[in-house]
Amino acid sequence: MITIAITSFNHGHIISETIESALAQDYQDKEIIVVDDCSVDNTVEVVSKYPVKLYRHISTHNKKGNKGLGFTLNKCVEKAKGDYIIFLASDDKFTNKKVVSDMVNMFHGGYDIVGRYYYQYIDGYKGAVCNVHTNNILSSSCNPSGMGFKKSSLCGDFTNGMFVEVPQMVYKMLSNKARCMIIAYDTIAVRLHRRVKAGHGGNAAILPAYYDRTPREYMCLNWHKLMPGHVWYEGFVQTKNSAPQLLLGEIINTIKIKPTCLISPKFWFCVAVSLLPRCILRRLCDFYRHRIMRRYATIIERG
Repeated sequence: MITIAITSFNHGHIISETIESALAQDYQDKEIIVVDDCSVDNTVEVVSKYPVKLYRHISTHNKKGNKGLGFTLNKCVEKAKGDYIIFLASDDKFTNKKVVSDMVNMFHGGYDIVGRYYYQYIDGYKGAVCNVHTNNILSSSCNPSGMGFKKSSLCGDFTNGMFVEVPQMVYKMLSNKARCMIIAYDTIAVRLHRRVKAGHGGNAAILPAYYDRTPREYMCLNWHKLMPGHVWYEGFVQTKNSAPQLLLGEIINTIKIKPTCLISPKFWFCVAVSLLPRCILRRLCDFYRHRIMRRYATIIERG
């Protein structure tokens, strides 16, 4: 059996699409569970209409309301009855009904981790606005949606570390000689949220609460632990948009990790852009997605 584990937070207005894409999978020996992280919208009401199992955890003391992605992933593993588990975010969906069957075939072929390509889209716009077609399973696992694991090969618990909840697990498994494979077509359509309405969840990376941690965490330092020397200058823009109080620390720590970045034009360009007022920066990001990125985004369909 394989478990499709949907991680949920305040996506009652769109989670139906996610569940229906999971129910449509043609692999028969499956279960679908939804693990909800303290949603305060109508998620529970919507999920209860479908033949899936719902598990909730409610926080009455955490000021952020929810307990974090790492906690939810661990709860998914705890509740899953399948030998294999595929994670799916509650605002994303499978692109075709064969995805789970293809992943199971890879598990039966002896693989412990199965990654995938995916594309990003925005409601109201046709086609992809961006795609992630990389064979680096460590970096692509930054987005948990569509990642599959053999449960018996997991190494301990998922961390709650910012942006490395799944990559750290992948790193530990690969260090333990786990075998991995990537499905080379877009198995997941990842929804990008342009704006988040009150009471609605969005992509974790755009929610200020995701960055609200004690002690403070920095994206570049978390990634450096897994991929020494790895830097992502575009992250300055993402940090400015969602957690401007962390921007200076991200820049300083990036310089410490890779001093040669000081002679990189790309580094200085990203720093300059990230210093723009957020009202202007967000408009530029929207323009970049819709006028530039969309021109080069392609969807790889299952052959």
